[in-house]
Amino acid sequence: MNKTFNYSINANDIIQSVSDSFVSFANENLESDPNPSENTFLGKSVYEFITGNEVKHLYQLLIEQVRTTSKNVVIPYRCDSFTVKRFRELKFISTLLGITHGICQECYDKANRVLTS
Repeated sequence: MNKTFNYSINANDIIQSVSDSFVSFANENLESDPNPSENTFLGKSVYEFITGNEVKHLYQLLIEQVRTTSKNVVIPYRCDSFTVKRFRELKFISTLLGITHGICQECYDKANRVLTS
């Protein structure tokens, strides 16, 4: 099953669009808004939704690299819960209007496993 959670930002790092799947993902994970909608994100800085100065700085560096080089960046990472091991990819994709960023699970669902102690 292919799951992608996408949003696009402009040159000022303001969110211009979000996918329906992103809103669903936010509904499960956003503590500050119990019922997020597209309007929760549109017109706001992407950094309002990123926790931690180090993570914000990493995003700034990655976004700047994509803008400067016009080359996409893909970073595989693990996102485990207490019971499931999840492998995902973080993608920053350069576009003419800005950057489309998404968390993609593509073929990684097959790798999800129940963790044992």
